[in-house]
Amino acid sequence: LRPRIMLTLFGPALVALAGAHWAGVPMHGSMRVLKLRNIAVHALSKSDDQTPIPARTSVYQTLSDSQITNIHDAADALFNVLDRNGDNSISEQELASHLLLARYTEEAILTLFQTLDVDSDGSVSRVELREAFVRHPPLRNAPAMGTLEKSKRAAVHVEADKIFSAINLNQDGLLSLQELQEYLAVTDGEEYVPAAVSKIFKTLDGNSDGSITPSEFRGGYVRYRAVRLALSRYQ
Repeated sequence: LRPRIMLTLFGPALVALAGAHWAGVPMHGSMRVLKLRNIAVHALSKSDDQTPIPARTSVYQTLSDSQITNIHDAADALFNVLDRNGDNSISEQELASHLLLARYTEEAILTLFQTLDVDSDGSVSRVELREAFVRHPPLRNAPAMGTLEKSKRAAVHVEADKIFSAINLNQDGLLSLQELQEYLAVTDGEEYVPAAVSKIFKTLDGNSDGSITPSEFRGGYVRYRAVRLALSRYQ
């Protein structure tokens, strides 16, 4: 079955109906009703360097520091994949270019974008996306956006290794930034600028030593759904 996501806004709750399979990984059940409550509005800057940190709400009080870090990491991985032009903000077109590949409907994408863009300025900042992931738990494992459940990751290892080999042109067992740039240069829609590719590279370079090992690549590829969709689409 083709995955179909329909997001509809009913008052304060965003209801997501999700089902079937996505990219060969089964979803739980044929339909889920996911309620996204407490949509907070913050006046947020679009600059990563100058964006103020919103006041912590009761949502944060239920999470440990490590949980918040993991949630923010997942949001950042998605942000880095979406921000093709490297301007530190996500446009509706950038969101659509990604989610249409996962067969979200245009209506669902528009509703999702309007929910993420809490200050309604026409773009989504990194902080806004992080806040959405904290306040709306269903986003954290949504198709093409969140993380894949640990119990399902082993099934994707072979696929990850295949993609690693395709990117690693000189077959030296390490991915360089240049190799990733060349791989992502063959893309539909808006091209990834060098700054954008660099951020995706940092997402995968676990120890920040300037190269990506097979283990590091596998870890990021199977964990972050957005990374998987962005890199597997060229195969």
